[in-house]
Parts: sequence; C-alpha cells; structure tokens
Amino acid sequence: GLGLMAAIEFIDNKHQSPVSPLIVNEAAKRGLICRSVLFDGQDTIVIAPPLIIKSEEVVKVIRILDESIHEIESNVKIDQT
Repeated sequence: GLGLMAAIEFIDNKHQSPVSPLIVNEAAKRGLICRSVLFDGQDTIVIAPPLIIKSEEVVKVIRILDESIHEIESNVKIDQT
C-alpha cells in the first residue's frame, strides 16, 4: 500500500546511550506516536503519518519533536570528549 514515512537520525556518539528511545517517550507524553529504530549503530526516530495529513498537523508534529528533543537534550549529559 501507499504511505508516507520520514526519519531523523541522530549522529552516533560512542560515549552515550542512544537518545531516540528517550525522545520517543517524551513525544508520546505530548501526544505524538513515533518509533525508535536502533540498528547497527544507528539511532533513529521514524514517523509514518497518513498521506492526507494537513499542513497544520505537520507543523504540530515538528513542534512536538522539537520540544521533545530539546527536553531530552537539556536532561542528558553530553560527553564532549
């Protein structure tokens, strides 16, 4: 069948645990259902909205993802070494 799918990959940082599961959990709290995919070193969030998604809904998805990423970013210690 036809469908729409998009993904955001987070750069692999050997000093950290994957962040996509944390972001997915935060997004779920805000009403967005998405999926974390961890495979072969990739740390990815996948969304699969319906093809009939409205532009206002796209803006809402982006806002929720942005807020969720910033929330996790502010709570996760980033190792700069």
